[in-house]
Amino acid sequence: MRQTLILLLVVVIVAFLFVFLVQIFGRLFFVPDDNLQDSAVGAFFGAFLAFVFVRIGDFFKAYSDRVEKGYSALVKIQHAVNGLLPVLDDNIHTVETFEKLFNDHIVDKTPPSPFVWANRIRTYERLKEFQLDLLNLDVVNDLVSFDTSLRKLNDDAETINSGYVEFKDAFISRVIDEENYLENLARHRTSLHLIRAFTVRAIEDAIRLQATTRLLVKKRRTILGYLIQASSSKHYPKSFEAELDLEVERLKTEIESVQKASKAEIDKTMSTLLTGT
Repeated sequence: MRQTLILLLVVVIVAFLFVFLVQIFGRLFFVPDDNLQDSAVGAFFGAFLAFVFVRIGDFFKAYSDRVEKGYSALVKIQHAVNGLLPVLDDNIHTVETFEKLFNDHIVDKTPPSPFVWANRIRTYERLKEFQLDLLNLDVVNDLVSFDTSLRKLNDDAETINSGYVEFKDAFISRVIDEENYLENLARHRTSLHLIRAFTVRAIEDAIRLQATTRLLVKKRRTILGYLIQASSSKHYPKSFEAELDLEVERLKTEIESVQKASKAEIDKTMSTLLTGT
């Protein structure tokens, strides 16, 4: 914005100098003709102002398009994170299911009874594509950090999944014995505990990112508002953190409400199937 205004100012100064030099040249070498000079100056200024207004219009259109892309990116991030949260929660449930099986068959049973686990840790859709369209530098940093966490979780998930398949197949094929399989199963359990801890943190980050984008969408300004507050529009305002904490709590409440309703519906369906009524 500042560079564009400076450029326009330079153009105006150069234009005035040009008109001044033309007038001096005409007075020195030609017979003065006020009507001709007035017509020439009027024509020049008409063309010049038309050029300036066209360029200003192009600038505001480009800026408006950029703001619209940033707004669309925020909305898309909301939808993407909405899709990520259930997958993150599913992976927590998967780890807890394995833990229950491990306790039932190994910790609480003598002698231990090896079991074969069919579930896998799911990977996540990355959010890298939205980074270039965002205007707010703070939310870009938050998004980059969260996307990096997703990449690390995906790498860990692939390592854990492939590792389990490898020693499971070895046990089924009798390449390793039961004792070796149980040792590998214990190490697998430790890996799942670690990825569960990082997944819990990722859920907190996802909820915070979701609350951030919701607030930014609510605070969307008009083009005039962006121009007036251009110096601060690329960062979170001072009151943003307090509002964000409230939005995070509000979002957590909404998520818990949906989870409770879903669980109640599942319990009702299971009860119907078991009783036949």
